Amino acid sequence: MKSKFRGTPEERFWRKVPKAATDQCWEWDGRRDKDGYGTLRVGPTQVRAHRFSYELHHGPTELLVRHRCNNPPCVNPAHLVPGTHEDNMADRKAAGNYPAKTHCKLGHPYTKDNTSISHDGRRYCRTCRARRSREQRERRARIRTAS
Repeated sequence: MKSKFRGTPEERFWRKVPKAATDQCWEWDGRRDKDGYGTLRVGPTQVRAHRFSYELHHGPTELLVRHRCNNPPCVNPAHLVPGTHEDNMADRKAAGNYPAKTHCKLGHPYTKDNTSISHDGRRYCRTCRARRSREQRERRARIRTAS
């Protein structure tokens, strides 16, 4: 069966990049995901085009690849920098794209008494965590009594 992808991932990448000046964004001209980031198939894996661009120009990184320009479809390597999740969240907040959440997914408020910070710096809702723990204990008890 013939592959529908013609050329190497690098060749296919460049066909989707309308290059402009290095100080301008190079907006991905291919498929984009729901958040506006370009995507490219590399073997069996779908990768984000900006990450592919960064690694093509600078080599692999274990870190996230962030946009200096705050433009998700941009693949200009001059606009891309590696960073941590915390760096990325700080960028989003500074750009006004990520307002602070005041409630968890189930609507409980993130107050001082109802919020804990995990070992990796992420916060979680104590009410939801207590509910999950209680449900888990109940499931284990049902399994023990059924045995």
